[in-house]
Amino acid sequence: MIYEYALDPEIVVEWCKNEYAWRFYKRAFSLSQGRLVSRYPDNWVKKVWDSFDGDITMDKKRLEVLLASLKKNMVKRKNRPGDPTGENWFENVLHENTQYSFHAIMSNKNKSEKCSEVLADSDLNKANVEKWDIPNGITVKRNAKDMASAVEMMLSRCQWVKFIDPYISPGNYNYRASFKAFLKILSNERPCGPLLSIEIHTKKIISDSMTKDLKKFQTVIPRNLKITLFQWNNRKDGQGPRLHNRFILTDTGGVTFLHGLRIGVEEGEEDCINRLDFNQYDKLRKHYSSTTTAFDRGEEPIEIIGAAR
Repeated sequence: MIYEYALDPEIVVEWCKNEYAWRFYKRAFSLSQGRLVSRYPDNWVKKVWDSFDGDITMDKKRLEVLLASLKKNMVKRKNRPGDPTGENWFENVLHENTQYSFHAIMSNKNKSEKCSEVLADSDLNKANVEKWDIPNGITVKRNAKDMASAVEMMLSRCQWVKFIDPYISPGNYNYRASFKAFLKILSNERPCGPLLSIEIHTKKIISDSMTKDLKKFQTVIPRNLKITLFQWNNRKDGQGPRLHNRFILTDTGGVTFLHGLRIGVEEGEEDCINRLDFNQYDKLRKHYSSTTTAFDRGEEPIEIIGAAR
């Protein structure tokens, strides 16, 4: 769905020496394609420029354009105590991969037998390349484990997340079960550091037991997390989008769940999860903001502090 790739600075420079390769890889890494470049280490862009040894104006221009494209939606990994400090990017990234794995490491250096994630340019000539061929959509069982697994890399690499489901009922076990799995990923130690924000967007909740339901919901939210609950109504003037579809949006992209964010009622139920292209994602991100005019506000936002042990 949406995955993180570590790119050898030297391979990025090589791509810019060939117009076909440059065009191919410039399109290959984006929110729409589901391949995001890892900012590893923090000075990764500098390392790319340090690897550029040419003086050909066209190669330099291609590199400028490619880096501008790759930087738009990077996974921003944080440096941690004990991180390797040597100049050998390849050896350092293999170490980093043992701490928090990348979906793939792209490098034309000799492969390590201990790391199956390494991809060379030549590997892409094969008919099927599992680490490169990213599906736009998948079908999963509607249980908490499989639903969360489908978006694990996206949730574990994001800076913010918005859960959008107009039919969320905080007191409903089926929602609590799925959110417990989603939020566990967000509460774990993450290569990108702490989250900036977690939001839930839904229709105005009409319930006589709202306070009781929210207390139930608190029991699946880890103690180190805080969620802001937004409640909306469709606009009274009939303009704008309708509250119906279900999504998870993050700064690393977004997906849609066709049946919703709760687990299924019957055993064996399935759902289709599809990755959003950039235009869809960008429009939805604006629709579901705290200052949106796409919907009418049903209630003031509610902060829910985690109480799970």
